[in-house]
Formats: sequence, C-alpha cells, structure tokens
Amino acid sequence: MEMVRDLKETGLEGITMVGRPKSPLLENGIVLNGKWEILEHLATGGKGDVYLAHQISLERDVVVKTISSEFLAEFSHPHEIQTEIQRFHREATAMAQVKHPHVAQVYDHDSATITRNGVEVTVHYLVMEYIPGLTLRGTMTAEGFGDNEDALINWIRQYFLPTLDGIAAVHELGIVHRDIKPENVLLDGSIPKITDFGIAGSLHWKPLTRSHHVEGTIQYMAPEQFTDLGKTDARGDVYALGKILYEAIVGKMGRETACPLRGVCLASPQTDLLKQLDLLIQKATAEDVTQRIASVKEFKEAVDRCLPSPRTDLLKKLDLFVEKGTEEDKAGRIAAVKEVKEAVEAVLADSGEFAVLGKRSESGWGRRHRKAIIALAVLLVVGFIGFNLYHYLGMIKEHPSLSQPVVADRSSTLSSESADGPAAIALERHIPITIKGPDGECILHLIPEGEVTLPESFGAKAGQVVKVPSFYMNEAPVTNTDFVRFLNKILPELRVEQETVRRGDIILLMLGEVIKGYEPIVFRDGKFVLNNEVFALRPVLRVTGYGASTYAQFYGERLPTELEWLRLMRTDAGAATKPPAE
Repeated sequence: MEMVRDLKETGLEGITMVGRPKSPLLENGIVLNGKWEILEHLATGGKGDVYLAHQISLERDVVVKTISSEFLAEFSHPHEIQTEIQRFHREATAMAQVKHPHVAQVYDHDSATITRNGVEVTVHYLVMEYIPGLTLRGTMTAEGFGDNEDALINWIRQYFLPTLDGIAAVHELGIVHRDIKPENVLLDGSIPKITDFGIAGSLHWKPLTRSHHVEGTIQYMAPEQFTDLGKTDARGDVYALGKILYEAIVGKMGRETACPLRGVCLASPQTDLLKQLDLLIQKATAEDVTQRIASVKEFKEAVDRCLPSPRTDLLKKLDLFVEKGTEEDKAGRIAAVKEVKEAVEAVLADSGEFAVLGKRSESGWGRRHRKAIIALAVLLVVGFIGFNLYHYLGMIKEHPSLSQPVVADRSSTLSSESADGPAAIALERHIPITIKGPDGECILHLIPEGEVTLPESFGAKAGQVVKVPSFYMNEAPVTNTDFVRFLNKILPELRVEQETVRRGDIILLMLGEVIKGYEPIVFRDGKFVLNNEVFALRPVLRVTGYGASTYAQFYGERLPTELEWLRLMRTDAGAATKPPAE
C-alpha cells in the first residue's frame, strides 16, 4: 500500500481500483474509537485508503491508513483474508518497535465498526505521524546525478546515509523491511523517514504466507525474495538499497535499466568516486546472496569511506572559492558562495562545533589556510549580494533627488564628511532624513553621498575613486515573517520543487535546514508558514539574488549596487544601517 506522497507523485491520487467503491470508506468527520477524527481523504492505494486525521486528545494531525473490505474480498479463502489482516497490523507492530529519527512513528493500530449505507463494516486501521513532505524520489533526478559528483555527494550525505542509518536500526531489532524503494522513504523537510512496513518480517514472528503470490516491488526485489518471501533476510534490504544508489547515479530505472532480480553496475564509471561506488553497487546487488554485502551497517560504512571527508571537501571548495571570489561575473561568485556554504555546514555537522572555523583559524590549520579563510570572510561580507549569506536583505528606496554614481569630483563639498552628514544633505536638497517604505512600516535612512576606492575585483578600474550619491537604506533586516508574507502574496506564481521555491525557472528561496536543527520556513498545506513562531523575527536566510531582487521590486524598492555596498561598509556611512553582527 503506497503512502500519501507516493500516490500523489505517481498520479494515483483519487484513482480507484476495478471493483472498488468510487468514494472513500470513511467520510470526513467520522471519529474512530473516540480518538481519531477523519479530516480528509488523501489517497487510494492497492490495499486501502490513506486519510488525514486529527488526534482529539493531543490536538495533532496524523495519518490513518486502512485496509479495505474490497481488497480482502478478493481472497477466496478465509485463511488468506486473516493473513492480510495480520500482515496489516504487523506493519504497525514493526514500526512501533523502532525509535529512530529516520523511521516514521506509529501511534496506534486497531479496528473499529462503522455504519455505511445501513450496513455495519469493520475497519482495520493504523495511525502514524503526518509527514507532509515529498518522498526520496523527489530528491533524485530523472536523468541521475551522473558525473556531477558534488550533487551526488550532497545527496548521499543528506538523504542516503540517513536512510541507511534508519534501516540499520530496523535490522538491529531483527526486522527486515522487504519493500525498500524511494517512494517508501518520506521527507519531513529534509529528514528522510522510512515507512510502509506492510510486508516486513522478523525471526520472532510466526511466518505469514500466501500461496502463489509475490510481495514487494520488482525493480528493488532481491532474487531470493521473488522465490521465497519468508526466507528473505537483511541482505534483501541491502539489495534494494544498492538498487536505489544505482538509480540515483544513472537515473530512474526504465525497461532497459531496471534489471529486475539481477545485479547491476555502472556502464562506464570515469572518476575514482564512481569507480568505488560501482564496486559497492555490484556487491550490494549480487544475485548470489552469499556474495552480497552482509549488512546495511557494513554497506553504510563502505559508502561513507568513498566520500571525501567534509574538511577535505571544504578545502577543495575554498581553493575554487579563491579563484571565483574576484570574478566579474556575479553568477560565478554566487555559485562559489553556495558551494562553500554547503561545505562549511558539512564541516560543522561533522564536528558538532559551530565555532569550528574560528578555532581552526587560531591553530596551525588556520595559519596554513589563511588565504582561503580570508577569502571566505571577504565574500561572506561583500559577495553576499547574490546569496544573502550575511543574514540581511538590504533594500533601497529611490528618491527623485538622488542620482547614479559618478566619478568623484574632489571639489564637491556635500558629502558624509560635511559637519552634519545626512542632516546637511537633507537640508540642502529638501529631502527627509528618514522615509517609510511602500508598506508603511519599514523605515529607510538617508545614507550620505561619499567616495569609495574601487577594489581589485573591478579589474582595470581598480584604484579609481568614485563618488556614490546619497540613497536610502532599510534600518532592519527582512525577517522570516516578512518573507513568508511576501511568498504567500505571490503564491499563484510559485511552485515548490525539491526544496526550492521557484518563480518560472528562477529559484527565489532554498527551503530545508539552514543549519542542523534550524528550518525557519516550510511549505505546508499549500502555503508558506513559519516552522516555529520563535523564528518569526530572525533575518531570513537562503534567499537567492533573484529572490532578494524580486522581493525588493515587489515593494517598490531595489537591492544596493556594489558601489553602494562598498559605501555602506564605511563605518561613518553605515553605522546605523549595517547588517547586525552575528
């Protein structure tokens, strides 16, 4: 039985099986056993239905899965019907035994009697946590990561290794899943959670068999599972996970690439990483179970060894960062910032020390890589214009009396060095020192005109002194609340795809965790919301340059130019408007 997002993604939502009722068994408002109020039918699968429900006692939303009477009626023998009912309740038993962050929680399983069309019907159900995200399938591109090693490494670290951790925890309890596939790994934000233990088995359980019937998904099914489900052990799950890793690299399995019940390998791996992963894929999907990797734990450790250490990866990207940090092309600088940001996060997550770079900078490591660290610091301050790593979205309000930057005229007397600075300019040009933004709430302050010396990144113009005319600057950063409000105002123009918020083909915002444990904005129930009200007034993060520009334009403002940012970095000009220090 497929889970909520699986059915929606594959287009099965609302489709009924031949011989099944056209409407769901449970109507909205029905309360099962005085505990679970049905709110909405979400999907229909091969064995029953999935509903969004509400736990009355704890006031939380949950998912209720049912096994349908029509499905049970397809079996002619009472023993087979009882077997399916037992299998359904064993799914709850299996999931309830596992307490792990990467395994979906089960809260209850039971049966209830309802009346439908004047007839009493027994409903068998299980209740589990509501996970509104996509599935692992949504993180895997149709064409595969191929030789895009950075994307592949990130995917393995963020999604695949945690999934292996979850399955390893399941195996430690003697439970074998036996139906692992991308659709059975739900995403709670960016956290993978394994679900759908409908055909799980355990050495501690009495075997459940049904003659002439194969359980599982053929693309991920080990050969021994096809011939005898009851004898499939943990190595059957290793096979399925090997197939998933293979699929992540080569793309979604089709007729020519699925190779059901057979071992797989990469066609022509070119890099050291792909060659190492290819060997692991071959060992994980070996048709002879005795030649297969023995456990998921062993598989995970082997995959982890293939990856560069987070620090090695960071140093490699810092070298690239030094090269890109002074490029004239903004896109190159933006890409460099994003890559380094992800690498820094990986190091922090690996070490558990949020001050790791600060500590390293005082050590021998810091001295050896001083150039890279300085480049990182400079780009985090100046290059943030593209990716907002400075935790700040500065906006500028145009004023008729303010002109564009021009080459400095040393004879000019009206500048920030004047006695009264902003006040002098305001008096001279009859313009206010502060103005309100178009929303009537944000306050913008006058930044006096002044001179800046162009840095080396300006190429042939480096060293030239340029006058930057006066402009107005926001006094406060754009908060998570501000950006959520903005996104919902243009919601019809947006789509959420693989944790990115897009307007057309342009990415405005990256969803997911900013750092471990901090995910301020989520897309839930068709709208953007704060994940926690505590995050409301914190500066918005992970906004792209396009997102920042779109936000500013929406409110009749714009982002600062590079020259204006250089002007702001001068203490006398930007003291009141600088982004707050972290």
